[in-house]
Amino acid sequence: MDLVDGIPRINPFTKESLAWYVEFNELLGRFAEALSTPLARSDDIADYRPSQKLCEYVEKLGYDGVRYPSALAENGVNVVFFDPAQLDVLDSRLVEVTSITVGFHPR
Repeated sequence: MDLVDGIPRINPFTKESLAWYVEFNELLGRFAEALSTPLARSDDIADYRPSQKLCEYVEKLGYDGVRYPSALAENGVNVVFFDPAQLDVLDSRLVEVTSITVGFHPR
């Protein structure tokens, strides 16, 4: 399910149930926002539950994963795969970035 680009635009003059489409698009936007909200290890694990339940529902609908906006990188994108066993994944590990140094040269 793509939450970055959302659902395709619809023609309000040819679609029935326009209110449903508007509400559905708003729901997808809120879902993307919930997934994009960064949580720290010290946060309550219950904070993950609403997005986990929504992802379970999306998986039951037949989707392989969710693509959603990154909260940490402008125009960045995150992807969740529901069954990573179907992917070729390189070795990886979870890290916490504690500091970054930026250098620049004036033009």
